[in-house]
Amino acid sequence: MKAQKFAFLDGENAMEGPRSVPVKRPDKRVKGRRGHLKLMTEIPLDTLYEIFCQLDPADLLHLSWTSRSLNEIVMERKARYIWQGAFERLYESENPPPRCPDDMNLAQYAKFLFERRCMLCDAMHGYYTSWMMRLRACWKCLTSDIFEEYSGPTEIFCVLLIKAKLCQEVEDSGDLTAVTDRKVAITIAKVQGTNEFEEWETNQAESRQEELQQLRMKRQNDILSKLADHGWTLEITQEITGGEIIDQLPGLKKSKKLTSGEWKDLQPRLLARLEELRATYISEQRMLRVVDRWLSFNDSFDSWVESQSMESYWLPKIIDIAALEPYRSIVFMPAWDADDTTVFFDINSIDRAAKTWMRERNDFLFSLIPTDIRNKLNRVAQTDDEGKFILPDLACLLFSKPKKGRHLEEPYTLADICRHRLVEWEANMPESEEDQQIHFAMRNGIGSPYERPWKWDLDDFGLEFNTRAYYVAQEVFQFLGLDPFTVSLSDIEEYHLDMSCVGCFRYSGCFGRVHTRWISIVTHEMHNHDDGDIPMEERWSTR
Repeated sequence: MKAQKFAFLDGENAMEGPRSVPVKRPDKRVKGRRGHLKLMTEIPLDTLYEIFCQLDPADLLHLSWTSRSLNEIVMERKARYIWQGAFERLYESENPPPRCPDDMNLAQYAKFLFERRCMLCDAMHGYYTSWMMRLRACWKCLTSDIFEEYSGPTEIFCVLLIKAKLCQEVEDSGDLTAVTDRKVAITIAKVQGTNEFEEWETNQAESRQEELQQLRMKRQNDILSKLADHGWTLEITQEITGGEIIDQLPGLKKSKKLTSGEWKDLQPRLLARLEELRATYISEQRMLRVVDRWLSFNDSFDSWVESQSMESYWLPKIIDIAALEPYRSIVFMPAWDADDTTVFFDINSIDRAAKTWMRERNDFLFSLIPTDIRNKLNRVAQTDDEGKFILPDLACLLFSKPKKGRHLEEPYTLADICRHRLVEWEANMPESEEDQQIHFAMRNGIGSPYERPWKWDLDDFGLEFNTRAYYVAQEVFQFLGLDPFTVSLSDIEEYHLDMSCVGCFRYSGCFGRVHTRWISIVTHEMHNHDDGDIPMEERWSTR
């Protein structure tokens, strides 16, 4: 950090620099306020002096700036004892500054101690002080050309300049010792009181901070008291702000007395902010209850899944059942202040809801199958408690989702449909307000990838039964020696396949390709083998 270069004179001046200091304009504050203190100058001087004797140095200084007449009264020689008495009381206080140095009068000293303006440019923020220079300055002046810095060759030049000046003084006086002693005495006088001044300045800063803190606390108490009159008690305010009232509400950090005019402007802002915080708090509390209830429902649903013997893809997903009533209201629409200790999810109730859901799913899939094929399936299908046919878990039941511009579609198994939900949801698809609330809870509260429940009544579901794939799969299974009306997905997935195509053109990329999964054989047949007159044995070879 660069050091500032200062030089001192023997006289009363506080500073001498290598450059001239700008001349300050007259202080505008001595003009005063018209009419406010006009009659004070007509009071007898003795009475005025008795009044002024009760003031401290800072008050006397500011009083001298109110008008020219008061300036003349306070600054005249006869009023010197008033200043002396004010400073004596200051010296006897709990935080006394150093006594006034000899090179300053009491008014100058009071300005140095208590006035925050820069002594060089009259700026508002003269926070930087130098006891040795009796100077208070702003940062702009400290970094300006008013001061020189020790840096590089400039340092040598300054030393040579000071040395030449000292030699000239010795030559003029003829006594080196006298000149040196005088310089040392001046320096000692300037330095004397530095520690006391720094300690006083530190104590003043701490005292000011305490004063500002008291003002802030008083202001906060006044605001909170007025808010309580509007129903926002301290307990409610602390609850909705998470205990961070000062940080969350506007106007509470100021170190300023609350006035009626300021409260008139601040009141609507505070009330609006409190309503906003309350809405956020209620949303957060409701989300906490949604998460707790979801976890409780998830435990019960997992227990139900473990008790089932059918394939996992044949079972509903947790969101399918949670989105049904009464679980929909219990899990996703709780009151924000509800008591969760009484919430319990019965496995038997979940079982009934799941079976109803699977029955609706089966009815929907059955409705996609042509009547002639459905009649064949009814011969091998089982019935439920209500006598309805249960869709058999057969590998030959294949579906597709037709798309524009495509003649042939990929076949999808029951596992593909039930497990992976082939519905293509778009961002612009309509959602009810409750659906949006569930969506938000799954994404932001529960932290789980949101899978929409399968809505069977969706008009644009876009799922069709693939009749051709159904017959091709039957032919493949018969070629493998399997009964199409008994082989399930799990059975065929465990079946070892090693088949190569010999029905395609010999030099095509399909010829001789080895297939190990039955679904790829079905897809290949649909896309490449149009001639159904050629037996399966001639189109495929097994190894």
